[in-house]
Formats: sequence, C-alpha cells, structure tokens
Amino acid sequence: MPKKLIDYVNDRGGKVRFFNVNQPDGEWGCLLHAFQSAVALEKKNNASLLSLHRLASENNDPDLTNLLEEFYLREQVIEIQEMTRKANQLRRIGAGLGEHIFDRELLQEMQQKK
Repeated sequence: MPKKLIDYVNDRGGKVRFFNVNQPDGEWGCLLHAFQSAVALEKKNNASLLSLHRLASENNDPDLTNLLEEFYLREQVIEIQEMTRKANQLRRIGAGLGEHIFDRELLQEMQQKK
C-alpha cells in the first residue's frame, strides 16, 4: 500500500524521503498484549493518515484526499475494528487453552484468505 503514496508523490514532482523506523517491542508476554499493541499501532497510523488528510484538505489537494480515503483510511478503520474484535475475544477467553484454540482458528482464517 505505501507504494501508491510514493508513486503519487513522485508523479507530482515531489521527493520521497525515508527515515529509520524503530523496531516495535517484540516481547508481549501473551497473545492479548500482542493484539493490544497491534491495535495501538494501527490507531497511531490512522491518526497520522488523518493528519495528512487534513493537511491535504487545507491545501486544496482533492487528489491526495481521494487517494487517502480510497486506499488508506477505509482500510485502517477495517483493520482497527478487526484487531479490536480479536483483542476482545482474547480478553474473554483468557490464557492457556483458550489462547491455543484462538491461535489455531486465526491460522485457519489466514490460510483461507490466501
């Protein structure tokens, strides 16, 4: 997905600059904490995209606002909802066997999407 935004900037004569990104914490202790961390990261990404959208709107750039709405913002909302739903499921089922069953079902779900 970032390729669309990079292509947009390049097509408009801009220059894309890359910065180092800190590696996220990889030690969560349990699956619920991993999903909670993922939800927080998705919300942070969404806030950044909304800031970019607001900036594009303020500068009368309907092409960029449309690109963000069509390819990024909707997808972010769907991801946040899905990750939150899964985190809530994990909270309800608890650790141990519940986590194992959840993990197995998640793997099956991902294999079906391929």
